[in-house]
Amino acid sequence: MQVFAVFGVSSSDVIAKALAEHYPNDHLEVEGDSFLVAAAGVTSKDLATRLGIEPGADSLAIVAPVYQFWGCHHANVWEWINVKAQQNGT
Repeated sequence: MQVFAVFGVSSSDVIAKALAEHYPNDHLEVEGDSFLVAAAGVTSKDLATRLGIEPGADSLAIVAPVYQFWGCHHANVWEWINVKAQQNGT
């Protein structure tokens, strides 16, 4: 699966609800207004549209695929990324 970062979220409740509906087992909230999402066969735009992130919508956010990453965060975040990225041989 491709892992995407959803960040710069203006209305995290709206995005969290859409993620729970469309990706119940394939998303992780990271510090309140950022999310990681694992999805196969979609582009960043496809994912944004599915989450209701469109011009004129109630929630603004940036959706970007994650190809490489580095940082410092809790172990569960790195474990989630590794598991999801390996599910489709990515």
